[in-house]
Amino acid sequence: IKDKNGKYSFRSFADNDNQRYSVKSLCLDGRGNIWVGTEQNGAVYFNPDELLGLGDDYQTAIHKVNLASDNISNIFLDSRNNLWLAELGSGFCIVSGDVSGNYKITHYGMENGLMSSMVNGFTEGADGSIWISTSNGLSRMDPQSGTITNHTLSSEVLRNLCNNRHTVVIDFQ
Repeated sequence: IKDKNGKYSFRSFADNDNQRYSVKSLCLDGRGNIWVGTEQNGAVYFNPDELLGLGDDYQTAIHKVNLASDNISNIFLDSRNNLWLAELGSGFCIVSGDVSGNYKITHYGMENGLMSSMVNGFTEGADGSIWISTSNGLSRMDPQSGTITNHTLSSEVLRNLCNNRHTVVIDFQ
């Protein structure tokens, strides 16, 4: 944060109970909010402009989101401004709508056809589909229909890649 004298300093953020978070993922949404995926405290979001204007009383601007899991390993923003949150061990959820309180959370897990409940990461294909890396391979979701198609990986090396990485990248060339 830049102070009055033009010098930068670091600042740690906490919630109302002065709770610190073990941060696993960050994502800036289309409304200027920063979403934080934590290891034990789920997902929170805040607007950095509001925090900077509060001086030392910045805790009140952090908002907690109620999800199926408190371990959020990845957050991804798609081209439609939906947030995809990997709820480690519980699948994933899509947060859509207005984060001022009118947002909708839709959860997806193995009961919806997902290959594994251990979701690591997301990326968007050229057609708008979302590719999801899991501990058992790749799943592809059509956001319009909600249909999930699974793609198994036969190579042990590729399977380990999905297990140990939090990012999926598609090369469109």
